Amino acid sequence: GAFRDAPRGAPRAERMRAVTTHATLFATASRPPRSARTRDMSSSSAKATRGAIRAPASSARCTVVEPAWPSPDGRTLVFVHGWPDSVDMWTPLVERLAKQGHRCVCVPLPWYPGGSDPAKRPDFNVAARDVVFAARQATKTRAPDDENEVTRAGVHKVTLVCHDWGCVVGFKVQKMVPDLVEAFVALDVGADANGLSAKEKAFVVAYQSWLAAAHVIGGDVGDYMTTAFARFAGAPVTKHETKTKTKTVVNARLNWPYVAFWRDLMFPRPERFRTGDEAAPRAFRSSTPNERKTVKKNANDKTKIAAEGNASASFPFAPSCPVLFLFGGNKPARFHGDAWLKAIDAKKAEGDGSAWYEMNDAGHWFPVERVDETFDALDAWFRATRKKENDVETSDSPTPPEIRSAL
Repeated sequence: GAFRDAPRGAPRAERMRAVTTHATLFATASRPPRSARTRDMSSSSAKATRGAIRAPASSARCTVVEPAWPSPDGRTLVFVHGWPDSVDMWTPLVERLAKQGHRCVCVPLPWYPGGSDPAKRPDFNVAARDVVFAARQATKTRAPDDENEVTRAGVHKVTLVCHDWGCVVGFKVQKMVPDLVEAFVALDVGADANGLSAKEKAFVVAYQSWLAAAHVIGGDVGDYMTTAFARFAGAPVTKHETKTKTKTVVNARLNWPYVAFWRDLMFPRPERFRTGDEAAPRAFRSSTPNERKTVKKNANDKTKIAAEGNASASFPFAPSCPVLFLFGGNKPARFHGDAWLKAIDAKKAEGDGSAWYEMNDAGHWFPVERVDETFDALDAWFRATRKKENDVETSDSPTPPEIRSAL
């Protein structure tokens, strides 16, 4: 019942229109879109689901949505959500992207619904390892006839689509394992927040301190503090509440990113998640030695550029891959600085297709509240960057020898 009848041999565009769609509310989205084949990627579902992936017992339950009709230009998209959301926030967007032939992998954060459950309070290293594991396992299990990503770059790569704290996790993944990521879509959170006004800084410090305190306090009081701010901020998980339904309770455990962020900011520690080899189990380690070489090469290149006095050395960290940054313009405070936008402009000037756009009158949760606009922006950018890659490959290919007629 997932598809309507489509004429046999019909053009791909007509067959794509034959997919049944349905309206899915964020708060009630307990199942993935029906327009694609779906399975869970976790240890508990390995026996029950055909083709499922065996993972460590502490791994996250990642949802993999296969496109109804794979496209040769389709990507493997890895989605990482933020506070206080879950993988369900991506359902409306995944439903649209799967119709375009993209493979979608939704990874939950640790301690979030479906996420890994470490004994100690998780940090961004733990979350990054979950994403790396999910991305590598997902690319290993692509359909045998889908060799687009293999033939294009020689290795399987993914495109990260991140929101809120998911962007912080994604930046760490791209920085430490750059060979795994071919493109990065950051939604509303940049890699640098320097340049905020005093009012914006005060708001950020106030609400993040509130949520960090709620996490430390825990219990009913911590849950009350967390839920109160979630309602104040307009988090989608609270939008379905009515007078006749049970009120949503946002668990204070979900606030661990705020504690981890301020702890790392005030008490910096040596990086533990370099290429995944030092601290991660064998299942998370680099699949190829080339990833470690790339990390060292990038570090050496950055040092060389800084020594030469290049202007771009003054920019904050920016992923080495193409970047699309979308942010809402109607918020109490920005989660990026002007230097971050300048870094993306510098990458765009180099011709890698990077871009940033402001969504006017949109809030922090525009991926949920403005799904159609978000999809249009992502779809257009995916097509443009893929066309640019194809044009580069065509120009770099050797010219075929001229064939002279014997007549």
